[in-house]
Amino acid sequence: MGVQYLPQNFSVSPNSQNRAVLQLVFEKFVLENEEWLLDGPDDQNSWFTLSSDKSLVHFLKEKDHIDAIQEFLTSRLKELYKLKQNYPDLKWNGE
Repeated sequence: MGVQYLPQNFSVSPNSQNRAVLQLVFEKFVLENEEWLLDGPDDQNSWFTLSSDKSLVHFLKEKDHIDAIQEFLTSRLKELYKLKQNYPDLKWNGE
């Protein structure tokens, strides 16, 4: 069994109506939030993904593994909430 990760991934389809805006927003977001990465797009027909993950091995050095994992996930969710608040005109319900 390989190393497991706690991932958070948000992928954008090449058919998304907000593709260009989302790409700009995500590019700015990763510059301001070092724990996040933007992968792609390679061209106009490819997906791109905003992601943040951390190996479970990272949490083994912490005294309280569960607390460390909770802090990691909570921190990422707070960053995403701020992103959502900064761009309320974007559809955040998956439509």
